[in-house]
Amino acid sequence: MAAHTTQILFYALLLAMPVFGILFVEAHGRTVPFFGLFTLPAFVGKNHGVQEVFAFLHFWGGIAVILLLIAHVGGAVRHELRGERMIRRMLPGRRST
Repeated sequence: MAAHTTQILFYALLLAMPVFGILFVEAHGRTVPFFGLFTLPAFVGKNHGVQEVFAFLHFWGGIAVILLLIAHVGGAVRHELRGERMIRRMLPGRRST
């Protein structure tokens, strides 16, 4: 259950964090280049209130990613210490026997 919830939160943040960052930059009044190929269209205009909201979401989303990563690694170590060989099964070239 905890592993499934963590995975869903990781994927949600993986999708949300770039959106929060893009909207934060646009609300600051700047354009967002896409790998130097073109500029993303502006979804929001310059707006200090919107900028603060997306700065908040982007910052705390980053904190959430860090905490989820710590919990994820901690869970893997816990399973390994219980003798479930979780980490060894994740290594390349190993079979899941």
